[in-house]
Amino acid sequence: MNPSLGTKGYPESTQSKSPQRSNSLPSSICSSQMQSCNSNGKVGVGENNIETQELDSICFTNNVRRLNCLNLPQVHGFISEDYKVKLQEGSSGLILKVRSKVDQRYYVIKVLSHACIAQKKSSEHSSTVMTNIKSSTSLSTSTIRTPGIQGNSCVSISRIHSHLSIERNLTVKEMYTLDSLNEYMILRKLNSKYVTPVYGLFRYDERTRIDGVESRSNSSGDHEKPLNLCIMLDYYQYSDLLHLITDIRKSNIHVSSLFKDSIFSQLVMGLKYLHGSGIAHRDIKPENILIDDKGVLKYADFGYAIDTCKIPDYPIDKESFVYRGTASFKAPEIVNFKLMKILSKCDDIGEVFRSTDIWSLAILYYQMRFMSKPWRTASLSDKEYSRFEEKYRMKNIGGMKTGFDMVRSFKGEFSFTTNIKLLKDDAIFAILKMLDPDNLKRWCIGDVYRSSWMVSTRMLVEEYSRTHKGEPNELVKIARSVETSV
Repeated sequence: MNPSLGTKGYPESTQSKSPQRSNSLPSSICSSQMQSCNSNGKVGVGENNIETQELDSICFTNNVRRLNCLNLPQVHGFISEDYKVKLQEGSSGLILKVRSKVDQRYYVIKVLSHACIAQKKSSEHSSTVMTNIKSSTSLSTSTIRTPGIQGNSCVSISRIHSHLSIERNLTVKEMYTLDSLNEYMILRKLNSKYVTPVYGLFRYDERTRIDGVESRSNSSGDHEKPLNLCIMLDYYQYSDLLHLITDIRKSNIHVSSLFKDSIFSQLVMGLKYLHGSGIAHRDIKPENILIDDKGVLKYADFGYAIDTCKIPDYPIDKESFVYRGTASFKAPEIVNFKLMKILSKCDDIGEVFRSTDIWSLAILYYQMRFMSKPWRTASLSDKEYSRFEEKYRMKNIGGMKTGFDMVRSFKGEFSFTTNIKLLKDDAIFAILKMLDPDNLKRWCIGDVYRSSWMVSTRMLVEEYSRTHKGEPNELVKIARSVETSV
């Protein structure tokens, strides 16, 4: 579940934000307690303005003592103690809806989850090992450059394996640092209207009252245990795309195919920005797409994301890391445990991870368009998917020139072809190219963006906007209507 979800039944946000903004707190909140904005206008992590390189080092070495010693501001200095609503609590952490002390706007704070350090000595030794690995791999990154991505983004997978095999049994990539700090660092790097902004990294270790229940988190003076940290994000009253899809179905509200295509067009532009910034999301699904008050869709929940400019820092020799994601949206190379083998044979590791996002985005469109999923999971043990992959490979469907030829070649009636043949030719063509079981032949996001389907969709959306100038955004109107009908 996403970290910035809206929740029905709570007061609406009083925020009025422009579609694109920098990741900085409102000036009224940036008091003397937090003098940490960097040259890009993004909030830092405390009065000493901790450098990105410092956080990177802490994140990828799991140095708990060093993390606890950071001079981070207390989030309680910026939020009202009389308004905290728990939205969710789980493996991803505690998620609260809060109100700013100064401007009375609603925000979400995500108290980052942390892993228990079972053996302190092993953890400390792991930090040393990973620091050495980081130094070694950084010298290798000039040997191979990844096309289209900023900087030297990957090295030979075999060289990474040789470094990480030094201590394969050490827990050097704890959930706390690898997911929580990595999510913050990635969000801090991004600045797009299609990505939920982050407003800083804070301490969360004071006595608090949540829904009337008093609790106390870790003491900041205990440097041997991971302290609780949190990030501050926007609150979205219209919640996420999954809620919208579900409510449309429950309310039996008719929405046009252009409306759904326009949503998909926004997601394509957002993913184009992410991939162009070197980020592979790795968990694209409707509940991780948020809707702001102007109808702009925003990618959220970057806990599984990878900054492909820092490939050597990630534990890509570990199956538990590589095969992450949500089952029904995972690409077949992930579900069928082939990704490790693919990574070991390719030079462009980042492109492999980005191709899994393309698959997930196609599944998301199918779910949104037909209010169902094409198969339970892209596994050869799944009858629906197995038939799809067999026909795709046998008929060389990926090499065909039109969508109608592609869908006709499947022959026989099963749910996937029954539905997808209802689409326009150019839409069928694009979706089936995105769903190529061979990740090396699967379209990249640039191909999707330049497809005739997306070009025509953008033109239709622009024409609709001109003829309905001054009216509320169509997505906002639908979101409001389902709120009143559910």
